[in-house]
Amino acid sequence: MAKFNIEGLKEMGRLVKELAVGLRNLDFTNNFTTFIVSGTISSSGTILVRNKLNSTNIRYIVTSNDGDGTINKGSTWDANYISFKNNGSIEADIEIIVFKK
Repeated sequence: MAKFNIEGLKEMGRLVKELAVGLRNLDFTNNFTTFIVSGTISSSGTILVRNKLNSTNIRYIVTSNDGDGTINKGSTWDANYISFKNNGSIEADIEIIVFKK
C-alpha cells in the first residue's frame, strides 16, 4: 500500500502535509530491504530458510518468540540459505525480520 499520495500535487503546502503524514506512517520494513521468517522451531531444533536477500551482509531481529527458546543464528548462513537455532527446552513459535545491513 502506498504511503504517499503526491502525484499531481502542485501546492507546496499540500505536498509538505502529504509527505509529513506519509513519513510518520513508515515502519521498519519500509526503510530496509527485508523478509520475514515465521514458523515453529522444535526444542534444540534448527530451521533452514531461503535467503531472499542473496547476501551475507545481513542482520536479524527476533520480533516474536512464543516458547522457552533463545533463538540464535544457525551454522548455515550464506547467500543462498540462512538458519536459526532454538536453544530452549520446548518448541518456539517465532517471527524474525531479516534485513540488509
